[in-house]
Amino acid sequence: MHSVYRVFYPMFLLCIVVSTFACKASPKDQVQKILSDKQIPVEEKIRQTSFLLLGDRLKEIEIAPGETSGSGNVRVTLAVGGNSALTFLGQKEYKERMKLEIALLSFRLLQTLKNLPIESIRVSIIKPYYVKNSPTESIEEFEVFRARMEKNSMKSIQGFETVDSFAADSYDSPDPAVLDVMVQIVQAWKVELDELNRVEVN
Repeated sequence: MHSVYRVFYPMFLLCIVVSTFACKASPKDQVQKILSDKQIPVEEKIRQTSFLLLGDRLKEIEIAPGETSGSGNVRVTLAVGGNSALTFLGQKEYKERMKLEIALLSFRLLQTLKNLPIESIRVSIIKPYYVKNSPTESIEEFEVFRARMEKNSMKSIQGFETVDSFAADSYDSPDPAVLDVMVQIVQAWKVELDELNRVEVN
């Protein structure tokens, strides 16, 4: 009796754990719950969705009125980054990966919030880097890239409305259709700052 109990008890616990994770709502479902809640103001929907989709990579978010007074539109500025100054990529691969990361984040966020009155979105990369030729070895945070995307221009990108932006676990292994949209975004955005060429990868 006890031996049978010892055999089946771990299996019982495993079933409980699996069921718990299976019942947990996906980020996409959690976002839809936020967006469908009429009690949540527009700005708060944008803020909550951004934190939910970007997690601890979102360093700062700013929501300001649109350029046209009284339109009700807003401009969204996001600062994203990481906590590590280390990379195992080469110089060219590092730059391309950073741009694709921003492209995927922009695609996912704008597609998710497409029914909200967002006029434009500005995304910047702020990451810690080793300071070269410094009197003391130190790591400082720098803004190395910033780009702006108008919502109307995003709608003209082929696949923006139809391709599932969540069909990608990460920016370096996306579904081919997602990658195509990401490349179009990189080609369409308005670059305001690009210091990636100054980042030395050893």
